Amino acid sequence: MSANNIFEYRGEERVVPHDATHVRVHTSVTELPGDVFEERKKLVQVDLPEGLLEIGYGAFYECTSLKSITIPSTVTFIDDFAFANCNGLEEIKMNCKELVTIGEHAFYYCVKLKRVSIPPLIRVIERFTFYGCNSLETVELCEGLEEIEESGFDRAPLKNLIVPSTVKRIGKSAFTGSKLGFIQLPEGIESIGNYAFTNAQVAKFRVPPLVTTISHGLLAWCESIFSVELPQCVNLLKGEGGEERDFVPGPFGGSHFVRNVCIPNNAEIRSDVLSWEEYYTCTDLKKVFNSKEEAVNALTHRFDNLRIHSMIYYQSYQPVEMDQLNNAVESDASLYDQDCVGMTPLHILACSTVQNLELYRVLIEAYPEHLITEDKWGALPFLYAVWGDAPSDIIQYLVTKYQSFYPGYEFNWSQIVETLGLANAPQDVIQNLLNVYQESFPEQTIDWTKIVDNLGEIKILSEYRGSATVSTPAPEAVTFRFLVKCSISKRVKALGLKQWREDMSISPEAKAFKSVEKREVLASVRSKLAHYEAEYRKLKEATSMLELALWKAKIDAKGRRKKRDRDVDGLGDHRKHCRVNCGADIVIEHVLPYLL
Repeated sequence: MSANNIFEYRGEERVVPHDATHVRVHTSVTELPGDVFEERKKLVQVDLPEGLLEIGYGAFYECTSLKSITIPSTVTFIDDFAFANCNGLEEIKMNCKELVTIGEHAFYYCVKLKRVSIPPLIRVIERFTFYGCNSLETVELCEGLEEIEESGFDRAPLKNLIVPSTVKRIGKSAFTGSKLGFIQLPEGIESIGNYAFTNAQVAKFRVPPLVTTISHGLLAWCESIFSVELPQCVNLLKGEGGEERDFVPGPFGGSHFVRNVCIPNNAEIRSDVLSWEEYYTCTDLKKVFNSKEEAVNALTHRFDNLRIHSMIYYQSYQPVEMDQLNNAVESDASLYDQDCVGMTPLHILACSTVQNLELYRVLIEAYPEHLITEDKWGALPFLYAVWGDAPSDIIQYLVTKYQSFYPGYEFNWSQIVETLGLANAPQDVIQNLLNVYQESFPEQTIDWTKIVDNLGEIKILSEYRGSATVSTPAPEAVTFRFLVKCSISKRVKALGLKQWREDMSISPEAKAFKSVEKREVLASVRSKLAHYEAEYRKLKEATSMLELALWKAKIDAKGRRKKRDRDVDGLGDHRKHCRVNCGADIVIEHVLPYLL
């Protein structure tokens, strides 16, 4: 160890002290052998030299104090478990133009890692490479990547995913437990493994056109998803069963809100594809159909004799030209029909992963009644457009058409908000809905008390649901807290004391809704607000007298001026001027804290 406490590692024969905190690898070293720094739990900094080629098996295994690592540009190979269980590692800099392999479990359970960029020569994300990185929200994947193997990003809470066009295969559980709110998959993907996107938070999902097998649990427990597009080439849907677990759900098991889906006519259905008899069922489909046989048959023949419905559903695979759609709406009477789930072509378009304003124009101008047609869940096309986060120009176009065709139409805003809350739609989606309501339909009403009371009756689901028994959908704590805040926002704004408004804005925390019954927390919030309102009414009475006194004092002071400074005709303006300038707003703000 040198005088400045930097240990210099020169080769395999040197043993790194267990109490080393800063290690510098000598420039002569080209390979770090396996386990060389294993369990050096006090190691905070490592300087790796340019010229290093390989990082061996478990080289930094359980270096729990290591916070950052820079991989030299010359490194070509990182072996299995190289940085596994480095649970303090927050940053990896991999500017490695020559790196071709990152081994299995290489960054396994690096629980503080937040972001990673995969170098351009990596062709495969190996098994379990980033498994358990439960702070990893952003990953950048480069063109040239071909495969993401089993559990590559399992339990990493990624928010968005753009998969490069070169990827052909996504393995089993590749993104299980993620929080993906956006998934963009390339056209060239050929296979997607079991549980690949379990727990994703997407509202809509499109299976790429070359995928022919829909695997077990592909979109299981995706609590927000309402629309799934399957290509017509799909020839196999795997239902529940299998030998890996006691219970293996179908592709959409536990995804309660799946509504817009069509099973290809030639697809083989293995076992219970909708997990009909299990807790992990497609709850909304079960509300419409009496049995799994009825559901599968209806969804398989959903678009029989409904040409326009089919065109719109499959438009992400076979783009619809305007002339083609115009000709269809003029000649095909099926435009006016509803399918087996009560959807019109406008509903299906609002559910689509491809949002095209011109298609909306054609359909609405041809048959505007579909704007106010409800499907079998009582939902309008407007709900699906908002739920799926359609572009703002499309939302505004729909609003304009509702106002022009049906100016007196009353939306069931409470049902819309409750549906989004129950489905744990992102907060910005719910807020966008409320913005539309406030800006375009302010005269209509939302029954906030009913919404939060209804949602408050439902038991909160566990954070990770891969092994939980779930029978009904339920809002998560964060979603419920947001809706509670929305329900009292006007009343909170009306409180005249800043410290009360701030108190109501920060409490309760979301975790409070996890620790006890939601109804108890809700009652506590309402009780506190009612207390503040009652106290504020008392303060208003006291401060009203103070304001009048200040106002009168100002008038009296003005009145002592010479009469020529004012005349009778200006008396009203004089009083108003005195009230505005009497200083009551400043005095009262500083007096109020002493009246509490």
